[in-house]
Amino acid sequence: WLVSSGASAVLGKCENRTAGTVCRVGPRSELVGNLKIFQETDNVETSVWLLSSYEAKAHLTSHPGDILGAAVAKLGQLRKSGWLRRDADTMGLAFTTYNHKVKMFAVTRAMSTYDQFGFVVPSSVSRAIF
Repeated sequence: WLVSSGASAVLGKCENRTAGTVCRVGPRSELVGNLKIFQETDNVETSVWLLSSYEAKAHLTSHPGDILGAAVAKLGQLRKSGWLRRDADTMGLAFTTYNHKVKMFAVTRAMSTYDQFGFVVPSSVSRAIF
């Protein structure tokens, strides 16, 4: 989910511009800053910023502008290290976007919660900041 849907939904439409790389999220917004992955197990949340990690920076050094690849590199390291836990109750991504047309920021958390029977309950929360 994190690679095929989550990260690619936020980082899949990035383009290089003179001022730097811009990632479009949805039809009118752009990613601001970083992308955080979080998981919750037994009511304890842990999180990691994907794009400021060593793995992401190393990937961007050899593949300039490949923001999605940088996030996937860090996700791969998290999987190998065991940080991504199979017994997590909730897993998700948090990010901030800016919409130039309405001059508004939005803070969004997209997550999947796993119940005791193994069913996945997707949800998201987005808050506008004027």
